[in-house]
Formats: sequence, structure tokens, C-alpha cells
Amino acid sequence: MKQLLPLLFFGILLSCSKPGADSTSSTDSTAQGSVTSSNGEPITLTAEEMERVAFKIFIEFRGVQLYDGDPAITPYKEEFITNGNEFTYTLLRHNGSKAGWHDVEVQGEEGGSENDPYGEADPYGESGESDEPQQIYTNEIDTIEIKGRYMAFSDNQPESKLKYVKIVLTGKVRHMNYPYESYGEIKSYVDESDLASEISVELTTPMQLHRLDLYMKAKIADLTEQDLAGLSKDDLSIMRNEIFARHGHTFKTDKMIRYFGGKDWYHSLVDDAAPLLNKFEKRNVDFIKKLEG
Repeated sequence: MKQLLPLLFFGILLSCSKPGADSTSSTDSTAQGSVTSSNGEPITLTAEEMERVAFKIFIEFRGVQLYDGDPAITPYKEEFITNGNEFTYTLLRHNGSKAGWHDVEVQGEEGGSENDPYGEADPYGESGESDEPQQIYTNEIDTIEIKGRYMAFSDNQPESKLKYVKIVLTGKVRHMNYPYESYGEIKSYVDESDLASEISVELTTPMQLHRLDLYMKAKIADLTEQDLAGLSKDDLSIMRNEIFARHGHTFKTDKMIRYFGGKDWYHSLVDDAAPLLNKFEKRNVDFIKKLEG
């Protein structure tokens, strides 16, 4: 029996950041936001603290919606916009293949597989055993939209010694172009669910970004000369082209074909990814190009 792939595993996300693991970015919003402690007394977040919160929310969202780095899923187009404590995250996911049925590896009741970890090929049947190959259906591109707001809680920490904040996220998650089978026919609908999750954001560690994280900052903020300090012209060229590569750009030069062809996350999906870049990515491409000289 053919099965549909559940494409949305959001539910309730509970996450705690590790000291030293947070990075920072700047967003469109530079206004300060209020934080409510657990005893109800409001305090104020600085613009820098709000930037940390925005970046952490962005990382949490994309980690869930990209299946924790599944190389078959490509962030075809992605945008994260903040306005005070309100946010909108939009992700068009390319599922690594054309729309249609795809074979999956399935085991019986005694064990699972990577694609079917619980060994239940038919979640509504009595057994995970099957005499024929199992399949899932995926659309080529589907869209995730998360809109909501966050509130921060200080847990009675003094404002002058604030080390971390607990962020409570509320809103709506909409999954568009969600496929399902009805009487042998594949249809699509919009699946909507409530967003109710918490994350913890550490505030005291010096703000810095690892070289491998720069492409993520480039999605939601303007890169700075400090971010790119120490990179050679070749490194800058790779950084600039990585912004395109993350959207499935097809490269023409041997150098870029060899470099990105060796990355398990890279898929050649479109001839030109320029139309898929958001406003930050476009500005960052121009900025890096100037630094290359």
C-alpha cells in the first residue's frame, strides 16, 4: 500500500541553548522590547539582546523544518522577518526530486529503518510487514509559513545581571501544498496548527559567528567587515557563491562545480538562483563582491 510522507513534525518544541553556542545577527528591527519576569515585573531587552533572540528563533525554525539537516531537503527560498516581538518565517522547501511516489526502505515489526524508524509501514494497519516495496508521495516544492510573537521571561534575574531569557513562542504554523491521497488521487491542502514552544537564549557569551554559520546570517541580516575579516579572496568567492548554492544554483565554472559538488547538502535544482534570494542575501552578495576587489 502506498503511503504519504508526513511533512510537518513541528508540535511543541522545547529547547535549551548551551552556553557559548549562540550566535548573533542584526535584523530589520532595532527597537527595544519588553521582557516579563516570572513574577510579572517587566524589564527591557537591548537591541543586541533582541538580535540574539531573533537569530536563535530562526535557527530553531529551520532546524525543525529542514528535518535537522536532511540533505535531500533544500531551502529553496527562505525569509525571516521580525518587527519588534512579532515574526514571520517563510520557507519553500525543495524535496530533492520531482513530485511523485518514491520507494522507501521498510522493515517489519522487529525493527525500523531511517525512513521508517518505528517499523510501521502502514500506521493504520496491524503490522509493519509488507511483501511489496513501500512508497511515499512528496510534492516537489512545499511551503511552510510560521507567524506569531514571542514573550521573554527572566525568571527573577536582576536586569543588570541578566544571563539568559526564556522565550515563549506562540502563533500559527501553516503547511501549504501538503499532499494526501484520496481514492487513488493525490491532492494538496493547507495544514494549519498552533505554535506553542519555548527556547532558552544565553546572553553573556561574546557574540561571534563561525565561518560555517555565515551563510545563515546572510539570510536574515547584513554581513559586516568584521564577520568576513581574515577571509582570503578565494574564501570570499566561496562565501558569495555559497549563498546561491544553498538555493540549488547550477554552477558553470569547474572550480565551483568541484567545490560544491563535494558537499552532501548541495543539489543542482535551478539554472539561476538569483530570483530566489531574499533582500538580505542580495545585499550580502553585493557587499562580498566589493570586498573581493
